[in-house]
Amino acid sequence: MKRILFLFFGNIFFTLLSHAQVWQQIADFIGTERDDGVSFTIGNYTYCGSGLKTGWSLSCDFYRFAPLSEQWVAIAPMPVGNERQYATAFSYNGNGYVCGGTGFGALSDCWQYLEQSNTWQQKTSRPGNGFSGSASFVIGNKAYIIGGSDGTTSTNEVWMYDLDNDTWTSKNNFPLITSWRASAVAANGKGYLLFGKDSSDTYNSLLYEYDSTLDAWKILSNFPGRGRVYSSMQALGNNLMVFGGIDSLQHYSNDLWYYSLADSTWHQQISLPSQGRKGGMCFTNATTLYYTCGIDSTDTRLKQTWKIANPIGFQELIKNKVIKVYPTICSNEVIIEWHSTSEFEWKLFNSYHAMVASNRSNASITKINVQELQSGMYFLQLVNQNECSIQKIMVE
Repeated sequence: MKRILFLFFGNIFFTLLSHAQVWQQIADFIGTERDDGVSFTIGNYTYCGSGLKTGWSLSCDFYRFAPLSEQWVAIAPMPVGNERQYATAFSYNGNGYVCGGTGFGALSDCWQYLEQSNTWQQKTSRPGNGFSGSASFVIGNKAYIIGGSDGTTSTNEVWMYDLDNDTWTSKNNFPLITSWRASAVAANGKGYLLFGKDSSDTYNSLLYEYDSTLDAWKILSNFPGRGRVYSSMQALGNNLMVFGGIDSLQHYSNDLWYYSLADSTWHQQISLPSQGRKGGMCFTNATTLYYTCGIDSTDTRLKQTWKIANPIGFQELIKNKVIKVYPTICSNEVIIEWHSTSEFEWKLFNSYHAMVASNRSNASITKINVQELQSGMYFLQLVNQNECSIQKIMVE
């Protein structure tokens, strides 16, 4: 007799750790495989480019990704002679920016991409030495560029770029001695920086928060693992999503974590069902995390694009007892109670992440027949208005 076992908190409600999503591979990046490129988002589109391509050649080409159609198209490249990797990028007021990086030496220039005219124009360069492998985030009308290297020495300098006035101002240094290839993002009016390493290859595992009003950094938390470089960090709601990278033991990661700013806790989610990777381009459209390109442990550059739906949205539904799934042991069917007027979709995936059944419903009671399933682990996914939750199940 087949039985299905649900791993619940209190045997009724999903636990927070069960909110892992299924990764889905979508349309490949249409440029040459690469790592160490950059991305920035303007409205409904994300723009990805530059980096080191297969064949060890620097690039300045760029491509636009449309999340709604999940398609890529080529756009105007940066002007010839501006090929680079290890740049930093951000967007503001309908325009994108690409600054610094490594070309023929460390660069200090800054370029603006004008979406309406599909053109690039050069802005004021950052004072001082060139910088590559820096992290950045935007708070209000100011971009903050943190750390990096001038090609010889890593630094902990922080520079503020006034996006309205095209001017640069030096700020207080980052607390660590140096920071190269850290991950950074802004959320709720604050800046956040994680990982990176110094000139002596000491890896940082601390999460820092930056208050631009005070020009001050403070430690928020210690990542539950070894420090890394080449990782990606993005904000989804009140959570910081962290993916991939390479740690101090040269292990290439495919794991996904999020840090909750609401309760100051770390949560691990389902890992990417593919090899570990570093140096890819990561971005969100406020509900979904995307990752494209990068390089794996065999030095193979990639052009795969993956996405994972927002893993946080169902927490309030669960907290308010909108969702129930029972019984915990079942030989015939699983019952979903849905105390909401909106329609939802359920999908059942096997352990290889292949979907074996799905349907839509707006009924208060939905029954899923499991009698014909083969024994093994499965994942039941519930999707509602771009919000998503998954529960591990075991069919016996």
